[in-house]
Amino acid sequence: MIRELAVGSGNLGMVGGQVLDIQAENKDIDLATLQSIHKHKTGMLIRAAVRMGAITAGATPTQLEDLTFYAEQIGLAFQIADDVLNVTGTREELGKNPNTDAQRGKKTYPTFYGVEGARQLAEDCVTSANDRLASFGTKADPLRELARYITSRKN
Repeated sequence: MIRELAVGSGNLGMVGGQVLDIQAENKDIDLATLQSIHKHKTGMLIRAAVRMGAITAGATPTQLEDLTFYAEQIGLAFQIADDVLNVTGTREELGKNPNTDAQRGKKTYPTFYGVEGARQLAEDCVTSANDRLASFGTKADPLRELARYITSRKN
């Protein structure tokens, strides 16, 4: 459990992703760099939480692999949705000024795909994540709902 949390939160996870994110400000990064940044931010914490729950529940190696894939996909969906909200949200919804990414010179998923393209990509991640839960039946319905919430949230 400690290893999962350390990987998810440390230099290989969220902290590392935040460093990459700050370093990318005002730089003309490519899509692969953006994907790496987003993979390592909040997504690694989500991945750690899901994996710790699966390990605690005694998941088989196949189940752990499926849940890890699910977590990575919803982690990416979360980051993409955040990028979209930064462009489309209001100060009241976000609790901060919108368009702060653009003001910091950050390239985001809407920069590469447009707002609608980024929204669709986030939805595709959710669909892919939820498809991977098929073998769990209705027991995984709370995870499916969590995935759907990620792209429907307003803040």
